Amino acid sequence: SSLRGAEVSFGCGVLASGKALVFNRDSRRHLITAPLDSSQARYLQFTLRLGSRSILSSCPAPDKPGEGVLLHYSSDNGITWTLLQHYAYQGFHEIVSVELPAGARKFGVQFRWWQPYHSGRGHDVWALDEISMTSVLFNTISLDFSNAGLRQLVSWDLDTEWAEFVQFYLRVGGDWAECNQADSREEGVLLQYSNDGGISWGLIAEMYFTDFTKPRFVHYELPLASKTPSTRFRWWQPLHSGEGYDQWAIDDVIILSEREKHIIPMANPTLPQHYYRRISN
Repeated sequence: SSLRGAEVSFGCGVLASGKALVFNRDSRRHLITAPLDSSQARYLQFTLRLGSRSILSSCPAPDKPGEGVLLHYSSDNGITWTLLQHYAYQGFHEIVSVELPAGARKFGVQFRWWQPYHSGRGHDVWALDEISMTSVLFNTISLDFSNAGLRQLVSWDLDTEWAEFVQFYLRVGGDWAECNQADSREEGVLLQYSNDGGISWGLIAEMYFTDFTKPRFVHYELPLASKTPSTRFRWWQPLHSGEGYDQWAIDDVIILSEREKHIIPMANPTLPQHYYRRISN
């Protein structure tokens, strides 16, 4: 693997969780992975940001043609590279999913993110985070449930026959007025599944409000009954005291198995615990 022209920082804000690779230096700017086995993968997913929307940011965006980012793959140890995608300099990208062609789905494939031109240190900055190969597309969801009415998050119907786990970050209440703490068991959050289009629901886990007053990463094994060609998931708060009370927030929802999700090794990977900086006040 090879990493040049980057630092690990919050220079372009939080992309996925915690610090990211921020490409802002004078030298050549690229990330090249080690040779990987992508034979069982279908998609390459990552989070990419070119510049920042904030005028106060230290992440000024590219402003000329040629200062975008190219994604290549190589199956001959980097001797030749084939273009997968071009992310234009005018774009502001977030979560990116690329379907891998047949030539990129084999043992020993490398991926390269490369900016051919830039105007020097601190100019034409871009950032990269949360790279994974997978055979299914994952959804990343960030929602704040603080309004009156029914508070729930319901997924699409999903093929979960292959899946083994569901994981996410959850916080129920907080220590300030905009996010105050629940005070009864019914104001916690239930994780449920349905195999009949939402007519009936089975329980996977109950998240007690007292256990989630700080942001917390959780990882639940899926029951056998939830592994079907058409299963939907629901995060539901049965009771709350109305708008402005008993709020909760959820982020980074992923279904996965040990076999079907592969994290790409890279320099200074983002660690899950950095997430706490992201949603704490």
